[in-house]
Amino acid sequence: MKKNLSILLGLILAGCTTTIPLPNEEIDHEIVCGKDPCTPGNGVAGNLLSFTKDPISPDITDDTSPHNVAMQIVGKTQKRGDTRGKDPITCSAKGPSPFGIKEIVPKSGSSNKFKYEKSEKLTIDVNLAVQADLKAIKAIAPTIDLSDIEVKLTTAYSSIDNRTVIINGYYREYGLSSSVIDNITRGVEFEECKTFIKTHDRGIVTDIGLLYFDIKVNGNSMQDIGKEVQTMLNQKGIIFNIGASIRHEATSNLKSIVEQGFQVVGWRVYYIEELEL
Repeated sequence: MKKNLSILLGLILAGCTTTIPLPNEEIDHEIVCGKDPCTPGNGVAGNLLSFTKDPISPDITDDTSPHNVAMQIVGKTQKRGDTRGKDPITCSAKGPSPFGIKEIVPKSGSSNKFKYEKSEKLTIDVNLAVQADLKAIKAIAPTIDLSDIEVKLTTAYSSIDNRTVIINGYYREYGLSSSVIDNITRGVEFEECKTFIKTHDRGIVTDIGLLYFDIKVNGNSMQDIGKEVQTMLNQKGIIFNIGASIRHEATSNLKSIVEQGFQVVGWRVYYIEELEL
């Protein structure tokens, strides 16, 4: 009888296990996040929105590192009651986010490399990728000669075409530092942000937990392939992130990774009531 009860209990617990859908498979959230469940933030204040069963990938412009991803999500605001982050905007009436790399920080003890390693052959249309980048660069700098850039771009893209790449998955947590939250609450800093949140009845994303997929070819991360091109662009005074472009081209042509190159499995939101003394 005890044995039957143990088996039944095991089946019940197994049925309650939360899995996170990844390309080609699902993985238990404890393996991914290293804790139960994936709960970015301190777990006490704020409102946790969990996306473990259906991760989201908000639109961003730079996914060349997990910190860069976090910088474009943490500190944004969303409508009260929004459970999917559909309308993210900054908390500044002037436009740019008031939070920078000093305010949005990695959370200690929140890093985990879970068992997701895939090997896949990458095939891209080199000429199409090069021309797309040149078109975007010309829109920024229409009068600058880009013939040398085109040569280097072709070399960079050709170096990853028809190559086997290795994809590894990582879990990372980032958020506004505790001092930032404290200063907003006490009204000693970021007053415009707090007023915006209150006036528009929005919540601010204070912490996120994300899955980041690193792609390597010949031991080099995909975003590093275009370093020489990036140096040339910088010397010409052209602001264009070639690493992000190359990485996006790779992710859009791989089956073992989501096109955005990352997935958010949860974030914590503070509304005005959590930011008042």
